[in-house]
This record gives sequence, structure tokens and C-alpha cells, in this order.
Amino acid sequence: MFGFRCPSKSALQYTSKKIPKWMWDAALLAASGVKHYLAALDSTGSARTNPSCHYLRRIDGRMPKVHAKLSVAFDTRKKKFCAAGIRILLRHDSRDAKYLMQKSNPNIAATGKSYNSKGLYSYCYIVIHMTMTYC
Repeated sequence: MFGFRCPSKSALQYTSKKIPKWMWDAALLAASGVKHYLAALDSTGSARTNPSCHYLRRIDGRMPKVHAKLSVAFDTRKKKFCAAGIRILLRHDSRDAKYLMQKSNPNIAATGKSYNSKGLYSYCYIVIHMTMTYC
């Protein structure tokens, strides 16, 4: 489709696994820019495995609970992703919010109920007062 041949159908997947996280963050920063006014924080989950029907019959038809969780900050004015983080272990959404806020650094952050925590509120309060002091 892009005009070049790959040695195997998953060669791009193998190569993307070798790229370090800091490089993905740099690509997001280059694509979205530095200044973000309004960022929306949200997360979603996806299955890591796609078991066959034969496997599901062997384990009594129950789907295995192996999920990956993607948390993102999205700039609503530019329509671009500012920051992203992936977790394999189950954790609360508010644990990823501080990282997303640090990477995207928005003036206003819109979140859902799942991001309510005293730690996040105090972090935002401290960041606002530190930026006002230095302005």
C-alpha cells in the first residue's frame, strides 16, 4: 500500500516493539506541538489476545481477562493527541492522569468521573500556583 515490500506481514510490528517509549513521546510532541489550551483525558481498554473458538470451548467458553489499557490526552482544538500511556496491569485511571498532565501541560483539562482524586486536584493546584508565580 505504501510502495515498499516487507519481509513478513508482521515486520512492522516487530520493528515497532523495538522503538523506545521516549521516541514515541517525541513523535507525539512533534506532531501535536507544545502549547495546548484544552485537553481531554480519557482511557480505553482492548484485548491482548484473540483466542480461537476451539480454545474457548476448551476453557468452558469464558474469555480470558488479559487487557491492555490506553490512557490519552487529546487536544480538542487542534484535534491531535498530546500524550499517551499504556498499562498492562489493572490500575485506576487517576494514576495515569498526572503523567498525561505533565506531558501535555494544558491550560484546561477535561476529564470524566474516573479521574477524580485528591492527589490529582492537589497536583493541578500546585502547578497553577507555580506558573502564576513565575509569570
